[in-house]
Amino acid sequence: MRGSNRMTKRFMIVLLAGCISLLVSGVAWSQSQNSTSDNSGQRVEALSIKGKVKSVSLETKAMLIKPKKGATLHISFNEQTTLIAFDSFDDIKEKQSVTIWYTVEGENNIAVKIEKAPDTGC
Repeated sequence: MRGSNRMTKRFMIVLLAGCISLLVSGVAWSQSQNSTSDNSGQRVEALSIKGKVKSVSLETKAMLIKPKKGATLHISFNEQTTLIAFDSFDDIKEKQSVTIWYTVEGENNIAVKIEKAPDTGC
């Protein structure tokens, strides 16, 4: 019986470790690090996230992005943020699919580039 209990405990530990690994990899999958160019053409090491705009505020120059997997992310933008397929920040609307490249400065996520995903509707 003792051998059976040890085997069950080991199995549960391995199963738990596997579940934790999957949860962590899901967050890492929704956010990846890569290089992009800022609006002056200089290369910038930035993180990127693909998701839908949950909310956007032109007053505070911030938005919430909800990826398919992982937690909602608060991202700020400014005059240096490059827009792709948007004419202005006014064009960014809730529920739009976007890819955002951003840097982390202290506790703030600052958008380097915001790209509108192509419309796939008929």
